Amino acid sequence: MRPETSRSENGTREYRRPVVANYTFADGEGKYAGQDVTIAPIPTIIGEIERIVGIESPVHQEELIARLVGLWETRAGSRISASLARMITRAERSWLIVRRGEFLWSTSAKLTVRSRSGTQMHADRIAPEEYEATVRLILADGHAMPRQELVMEVRSVLGFNRTGNLLEAAINSTIDKMFDGDELGEVSSGICRRQ
Repeated sequence: MRPETSRSENGTREYRRPVVANYTFADGEGKYAGQDVTIAPIPTIIGEIERIVGIESPVHQEELIARLVGLWETRAGSRISASLARMITRAERSWLIVRRGEFLWSTSAKLTVRSRSGTQMHADRIAPEEYEATVRLILADGHAMPRQELVMEVRSVLGFNRTGNLLEAAINSTIDKMFDGDELGEVSSGICRRQ
């Protein structure tokens, strides 16, 4: 049975793939072109960190650094990356952003599932919490499906055309973690959320 038309365990509701918003990138590419990021005023860099994280939260630290160097139209060599990483830590210590592993979160943003269609973003740049939220969204309303279909649905909702090794590993790891936390269970039609 195709995931778009699978039925929940009780057979009453037809599954429809959730539609999510597209990933929004912070704008400003080239805003400080011609200026040297290594001597930019600290409040300017910290302000841009807070602004970008506010728009893209949760955002992987490497993605944040890529956005920052884009503002200055420079490259993220080791010296610049280290300098920007220190600025990110400074923003954390000032409670302007929050770190969870390699991901940076806005202090006020709620987690939303976002499609990466057309972004060329890698699977390891998606926060574990967003993978979990995607599984919850798909299995809402009592829906259940076999693991491989669930993996394919998570992939599709997140906007990927194919399931590469990184993406498949990340989705399966999320499903395993949710099983371990007793959030997921299995019924005859597949994996479902525990009530």
